[in-house]
Amino acid sequence: MAAELRVPRVSGRLQAAQLGLVINSSDPYSVEVGAYYARRRGLRPAQVLHVELPLRDALTAQEFEALRERIEQYFGADIQALALAWNAPFAVECNSITGALALGVDVLISDVPQVALQRRGR
Repeated sequence: MAAELRVPRVSGRLQAAQLGLVINSSDPYSVEVGAYYARRRGLRPAQVLHVELPLRDALTAQEFEALRERIEQYFGADIQALALAWNAPFAVECNSITGALALGVDVLISDVPQVALQRRGR
């Protein structure tokens, strides 16, 4: 079963105090964009998490799990939405990183092409 980040539902519009920002300290672009976003949204330092992620398109499931745990431990129940301030990594194996954070990693997604081919007898 895939791990998931549980966030309570909110009604109405999100306020700045309900946002969490994750910045990849390994990526100068992420640091610059993240600082701008935090300043423009008026985020408190406690709403900003700096992580060190590899500069490539996809994380492994193990790398993602470490990131997910950091996020879960850092942000409290008052944080209702996350902004990821980077271009890459944008995937976890064959899952989108945002989808993996919201719904968990689906390891079967990477098997879909093989399953489809097997069903067709190829």
